[in-house]
Amino acid sequence: MIALSAVLAIALVDRPTYYVSPTSGSDAAAGTSASTAFATLHRARDAARTAAAATRATVLLQRGAVHELRSTLLLNTRADSGTDWSMYGDAAAALPIVSGGFLIENWTVAPRPTGAVRHFFSLFMTENTSQI
Repeated sequence: MIALSAVLAIALVDRPTYYVSPTSGSDAAAGTSASTAFATLHRARDAARTAAAATRATVLLQRGAVHELRSTLLLNTRADSGTDWSMYGDAAAALPIVSGGFLIENWTVAPRPTGAVRHFFSLFMTENTSQI
């Protein structure tokens, strides 16, 4: 039992952890602490994939932040199944939000041409969705 505990402790110490902060991070940073966090989930995923070749990795998203995706974040079972995704920061802060949309600024509503009909639709994602 003691030997098993020692092996588990070593495995947890050697496991790489990457931080993501869309507000203060940089994808050129190391990503290995809150003060050197990556800016995007894409960069953290890529770092975790590189580390996953040797051991599992953990990616921590900043609490209270909105992580905007400018493109689809693809995760697959072969490269990403060993990565744990969680969060860091003040426990009283809001949960991290991953948003597939982004703010469009400086836009105006165009006048509707005569006879035109406006259509609205919604997009729903389910637990079966393989892309976020």
